[in-house]
Amino acid sequence: MVIKKIDKTWWIRIGQLAMVAVIVICGIISMQPVKDEKNTTVTLDQGRLKYTGDLVERRFSGQGILTFQDGSVYTGSFKDGYFNGKGDFKAKDGWHYVGDFKKGKAEGQGTLTLETGLIYKGKFEDGEYQGK
Repeated sequence: MVIKKIDKTWWIRIGQLAMVAVIVICGIISMQPVKDEKNTTVTLDQGRLKYTGDLVERRFSGQGILTFQDGSVYTGSFKDGYFNGKGDFKAKDGWHYVGDFKKGKAEGQGTLTLETGLIYKGKFEDGEYQGK
């Protein structure tokens, strides 16, 4: 009976081959299409945010509700993870905005009601009221 001594470089090559196989498998899995979801609930940032609505490619898209830890709530349209389209934002502090959003900011026509009762109605750009 002859026992051969296995060369250390052989084990290194086997380890490298196994690592390459793992990398290839992970690459194949990551290229799989992401399943869009309708009316799902997601909790983010260690429970500070709760989203209920549609996901497209893992982003908030379509209609949904985003609830913040402080109690503020946005209800409306999302696109690519942003408030986008018609929406209603009620802040915990008492102010309230209903109107158009674009990339997460008030943009277009809307009504902002402050906690003092003061109302701004009209055009908003980049999150700011454009009236006098």
